[in-house]
Amino acid sequence: MQVLIDGHNVMFAWEGVRQACLRDPKTGRRMVVEAVARYQAQRPGRKVVVVFDGREGMPGSAEGTPGVRVIYSKPPMNADMVIREMVEKVSGKEEIWVVSSDREVQSHARACGAKVFGAKSFEGEMMGRTPSGPSLRGGRNAPGKSEKPTRTRKMDVDFWLKVMSEEH
Repeated sequence: MQVLIDGHNVMFAWEGVRQACLRDPKTGRRMVVEAVARYQAQRPGRKVVVVFDGREGMPGSAEGTPGVRVIYSKPPMNADMVIREMVEKVSGKEEIWVVSSDREVQSHARACGAKVFGAKSFEGEMMGRTPSGPSLRGGRNAPGKSEKPTRTRKMDVDFWLKVMSEEH
């Protein structure tokens, strides 16, 4: 089984990680990878891949912690595109879970037969709070309700401007 994780999406959805990201995006990425590594260590049969937009290290590079592969997308591709491509390659060959609150990523993953977790729902899975596994609708949210904020906050804009400026 493979678990593909939309790294920046998760990083921004998990409250404690988001706060760390506002201070230092590298710390936020590290926190996500470490949390996922602890999760994977308890489930050694799962291949876990965290995909970030190419910002740290060399774009297209892969690194990680034991049991977790970390990939940075190579422009012009972004993490969403990399995840969609990976889902298509694995579809029908093995079970795949996709962790993202992005509706387009979720929709594509479901169309390819993957099971989907929203970012917050996967956090619950990691903590053992999701007894029934992933939802085919994208997590625990009520139908039509997104885990993404409905309005843009200044701190969110400032955060993404900081992250994007690190790319160049």
